Amino acid sequence: MLYPLAQFVKRDGVVVVRDGVLRMLEALREQDSWTVAVLLHTPAAELDGLTPLQWMREGRPVEVLAEYAKVLRRELSR
Repeated sequence: MLYPLAQFVKRDGVVVVRDGVLRMLEALREQDSWTVAVLLHTPAAELDGLTPLQWMREGRPVEVLAEYAKVLRRELSR
């Protein structure tokens, strides 16, 4: 299995999952992995025009990202 490197960060010499990725994955668990990968790299007005990964890299509030993921889940389940 392969994992996209963009979802990880090195902290104190240890590789960990970026803050927010797990919340996005949890909210979108019913979607296929390609859909989630595309969404992580797609700019969103709800995120000030940033992609979710850019949002995480900038250290913006994880709660906003979690709410955005819930909105996506609702929209994709229609």
